[in-house]
Amino acid sequence: MVHPFFHTPLRVMLVSSNFCRKNEPRDAYGASCLVSAFRNSPANAGDTLDVFTSDLNRFQKANGDFDIDWGLAADEIVTRALIGGYNVVAFSVFGWCERMVALAGAELRRRGPDIFIMLGGASIFGSEEVLRRRFPFADMFTLSYGEKIFANLRRYINQGVAHVIDLPRFGELESPYLSGAISLDGGIDTVRAETRRGCLFRCSFCKHRDTHSGKVYRIDNYERHLDELKLFKERGVKKLNVLDPLFNDHEGLGEQYLKLIRKVGFSGKVTLQIRPELLMDHFMEEASQNPNVIFEIGVQSLDPNVLKTIQRGGSKTEAQLRKKLDCCRELGIATMVTLIYGLPLQTYSSFARDIGIVKSYGVGKVGAFPLQVYAGTKLAEDIGQYGLTLKEDAFGIPEVVDNPTHDFEKMQKLAETI
Repeated sequence: MVHPFFHTPLRVMLVSSNFCRKNEPRDAYGASCLVSAFRNSPANAGDTLDVFTSDLNRFQKANGDFDIDWGLAADEIVTRALIGGYNVVAFSVFGWCERMVALAGAELRRRGPDIFIMLGGASIFGSEEVLRRRFPFADMFTLSYGEKIFANLRRYINQGVAHVIDLPRFGELESPYLSGAISLDGGIDTVRAETRRGCLFRCSFCKHRDTHSGKVYRIDNYERHLDELKLFKERGVKKLNVLDPLFNDHEGLGEQYLKLIRKVGFSGKVTLQIRPELLMDHFMEEASQNPNVIFEIGVQSLDPNVLKTIQRGGSKTEAQLRKKLDCCRELGIATMVTLIYGLPLQTYSSFARDIGIVKSYGVGKVGAFPLQVYAGTKLAEDIGQYGLTLKEDAFGIPEVVDNPTHDFEKMQKLAETI
């Protein structure tokens, strides 16, 4: 079908949610990438896009817990869309904001029947039939990374296709910092960046396993990364969190990025998501040249039975981890190791053993977090066979609160003492 917007300038409101922390950009990184693609595309001449960011941090109480008024958050979105006269409202949907999107979308459809509503993000997956049951108010579902779609939005809307997958050319994606979509004014000193998307591993609890068939897409653009790092240095950025689910691989892109950090002379902290079994000697040697690099290593568990159940690693995991962490310690590379408790087949004894082993390696920091079960993951499909008790957290994400041995509470207390 030909949508009536064909002859009408698009006025787009992109809705995202963020935990707007002090000294961090207000606008979410992912949404800002879409803004860059839209505003820098000749195909969108005459069309406009504004961002509305719902700050979820304002619902955090003094003790750190969240008490979110989802109705209020949704009403703010609807009011802004109607008063602003937008004819397209696009939602960036993640697990922590699905309730807000569902409420806002339904009310927006009721009060603005002619508004074109589109949804994308990590929580948008599956067949059109399944998605329509979850979000009956939506006109379009974007199942792929959305830059190409936003760069040609009018064409995709007028095609009348509700279920869209169209990947961009990742090496050509513009930095939201360099395009001005994310401002570093106002005391911003903590930023996020990326060198690739996706993950080649298939851990059953992780959303990345289901993104585009487990492929990894390299944002292989030397000049972009160089100019971003120069900008971060010039603006006095103190911390750079690299978002890549898997920063180190055998292709050398991660090592190249580390060399750029050193070349530019960026001296802020740099956090990297690392798989220890893929750590190569030359990669670690390069990392050691920058004393502010931090390896964040999600071990999750060292129990072979647990690892097999969550499709992660195997019997050699413990030995591999010890070897790589020993090397990191010798080279002076800061490390943080995280574990998950409440995993299938995990017991208090196995969890306590994991903590003891990791601590014995001389890791700089150890953290432990309860298992969250995200819709669309393999674990979510299989969860019924493990006897785990789930309860939605403040954001509506199912979280383990008990296990068959009923020692989950002991695990929780142990985690709080790390």
